[in-house]
Amino acid sequence: MSNTRTVQTHSENQAYNIAQSAAMVAINDIRSDPSGSPFNPDPDSTYSYPSSSDFEDWVEMHGEYNVTTTNQGDTLLTIRSTGRFEESVYQVRIGLVKTTGGGFVWPPIDTAVHAEEDITLSGSGTIQGNASTNSASPGAVSMNGGAGITGNLAIGPGGNPDDIVNKPNWHGGVQGEVFALDTPYEYELPDFPDLPVLPTGSSFETEKWNDPTDFYANQYTGYYIPEISVNQNRSMNIHVGDQNRKIYVGNLDVKNGHINFVGTGKVELYVYNDINFGAGSSLNCNAQWSASPCNGETSQLMTYYGGSNEFRLAGGQYFNGNLYIESADAKFTGGSKFKGNLISGGDDLEVAGGFEGVSAFYAPNAYVQFKGGGNLRGFVVSDSYRSTGGTWVYEENLDTDLPDLDGNGGGAPTFSVTYWN
Repeated sequence: MSNTRTVQTHSENQAYNIAQSAAMVAINDIRSDPSGSPFNPDPDSTYSYPSSSDFEDWVEMHGEYNVTTTNQGDTLLTIRSTGRFEESVYQVRIGLVKTTGGGFVWPPIDTAVHAEEDITLSGSGTIQGNASTNSASPGAVSMNGGAGITGNLAIGPGGNPDDIVNKPNWHGGVQGEVFALDTPYEYELPDFPDLPVLPTGSSFETEKWNDPTDFYANQYTGYYIPEISVNQNRSMNIHVGDQNRKIYVGNLDVKNGHINFVGTGKVELYVYNDINFGAGSSLNCNAQWSASPCNGETSQLMTYYGGSNEFRLAGGQYFNGNLYIESADAKFTGGSKFKGNLISGGDDLEVAGGFEGVSAFYAPNAYVQFKGGGNLRGFVVSDSYRSTGGTWVYEENLDTDLPDLDGNGGGAPTFSVTYWN
């Protein structure tokens, strides 16, 4: 009975992988050539490949697929991608909203881990989902011990699936299929905003005699704050009301305490020089003490860090929000937690020591290391990826939760994922 169940599960998973991968091919084709892609038909018309009822063989995936797209009023593209493997059929539906010009277009991401170059898995380091690399070099993916990839592995164009993985003969390796991409995946960084020169206001810190300390964002509009400081396990409530706020600060020093946001307005926090977390501090958790649950709204906060010092989260600290690091390295360790999306232009990103994350780690220039029990639900985009010692990345599609940022829109139409079911 268990063998039958395993076979069924593999068949269903492979049908799922074919449907997801075919959808990504269509999306990439639309985005790379909006006017020439057959998957972007004329307004109020439908295109099916290979036809409305037939399936196309996908030799590398040992299955077949059908993709149908419908252009609804030239503002919404709906994609229905069907994968078939043996007797199993899986269908995925995606909506792409079409806009002209504007901000950064997030690329479709359908892997738990992507690396521009090599992937190294050892100990019990696992990728729980699909993985990809743009490298076609023999041995670009290596694994030993209890490490492995539970899904498919996509490799660089022209790569040989038979020699891309370096592993012992007894090792299970990749549980899914290994196949070469037709074109490499491309992952660019959004534009990091300019940090403006503003009139200097006064620094702000928690008060010894008043807990929580209240900070009213409207009183600092258009001013640069040299430092915001939270200590002695006290809380600072930043009142934003129902309007979006921009807060410009030189140093954000949360050495022992909690910063909460009061109101429904979204917050853009620009940090010029340094971010320092200590003890069991938290940001955007609506917490009054270290043991409080974190229940702040993740999408309310977008932090831009332009300093050069390493961003570090450790010792039970909790960051709840989106964070864009311009060029500094980052390290997460000591039981820390991160919920949101990390975008990094740095060269090194390390996760260790019981870290828990529910997020996208989008760091296409970075050497990313997971070690010592660190784990992540979401996905990782890296230049090079290494995992050791009981770590894992569990693939969760977070496209619809990625923040709106400035970037590569230009004047051409852009297509943003609005749902992926």
